[in-house]
Amino acid sequence: MAIASLDGYVADADGNFAVIWRGADKVVYSRSLEAVASARTRIEREFDPAVVRRLKAEALPEGLRLDLDPREQRSFANGVVFLGFAAC
Repeated sequence: MAIASLDGYVADADGNFAVIWRGADKVVYSRSLEAVASARTRIEREFDPAVVRRLKAEALPEGLRLDLDPREQRSFANGVVFLGFAAC
């Protein structure tokens, strides 16, 4: 997911998310993607659940919880699924 330019008005929650997103290290798991467009993003060719668990344990404070409400789902012919959520 890439955050678009924030020229003009942005609601506080969206603006805060954009700032946090830009500052976070991100991992994309793909065997076919050649390059990433957003900063601080790397491509991993193989998905390893143990590595993801370790990354989560290192990145998140103990006991952190974020409740999400599903808002939108789009499935594309190439198998990609877009999921949209909002914080509750």
